[in-house]
Amino acid sequence: MIQHQNISADSVQRMEHENPDHAQFALILWSITNRCNYRCPYCNSATNGGHFPGLNLDVCRRFVDRTLEHYAGKLGKKVYFEFTGGEATLFPGLQELLQYIKAQNGYCGLLSNGSPPISSWDALSPLLDHLCLSFHPRQARYESFREVARKVHQETSTHFNIMMYPPLFDRSLEIATDLRSTLTNSSIALQPLLESLRPGEQLMHYTEAQKKAISEFDCSIPSNRKIFSMRGGMKLIDSNGDQVVVLPPEILLGQINRWKGWTCWAGLECLVISGNGEVYRSWCLQDRLGNIQSNDYSLPVSPTICKREECHANCDMMLSRIRQPN
Repeated sequence: MIQHQNISADSVQRMEHENPDHAQFALILWSITNRCNYRCPYCNSATNGGHFPGLNLDVCRRFVDRTLEHYAGKLGKKVYFEFTGGEATLFPGLQELLQYIKAQNGYCGLLSNGSPPISSWDALSPLLDHLCLSFHPRQARYESFREVARKVHQETSTHFNIMMYPPLFDRSLEIATDLRSTLTNSSIALQPLLESLRPGEQLMHYTEAQKKAISEFDCSIPSNRKIFSMRGGMKLIDSNGDQVVVLPPEILLGQINRWKGWTCWAGLECLVISGNGEVYRSWCLQDRLGNIQSNDYSLPVSPTICKREECHANCDMMLSRIRQPN
């Protein structure tokens, strides 16, 4: 095995999903609105400005139909629609859109800050194959977040991201430790943060002790049933065939997120839709493909060559890729 601390982009020749089943999923990451009830310092107006409250439902349904036809019908993939924002639960047609996707055998997921009242989850949870709840320490009330967490993790496969905002690092670490002790059949991660969510932004400053705390945090949670997953660890494989499995926080902190010039499966294993309907291969906004409102977009049938200096979004880092020969 490659020694973890010695992994670098220079020594890695390819990346594969640790679980081969994950390569069969096309992740459609859809920013369904940029309305948000939080104003986190690492966010920006593109994701919380409120000027894209949500697309017309008929436009959304047509996009769902075409996406399922392409990825499931032509490429033989499972199609997983993951809704984010802003705060995706503020999109008024969310429940109806989830129902539409489920009726066509698509998979549904949701990224949320967990702020909706606990009663809201009675309608949403049965429609979700997976839920990701993010705890934002400057905005969220932990007591309310924990109440929601205790409910939803018993009803659907749930992942918890604890946002590690450096000024509140110790508080976030305490919360992650407490939350982990109350959960079963879930997953949890400490999420390093960028200065903002704009492509190309740098990692916030973390001390060596903070980096060590993130890397060494025990993410294990007891499980007694099968948990739905469409993404997980990525295998980094070197020229000798040696390999190690890593997750996005380790990729970021280890600065092994530099794949410019590599062949990347963005557009095949993931697709990104912005709040105003723009379609891209990935969260880094490489390769604009059109807009779903004007129905002028194309959907990829082959991988692309990475043009970015660094990769920062979790969905982008968890993609198959191969280094191109020099």
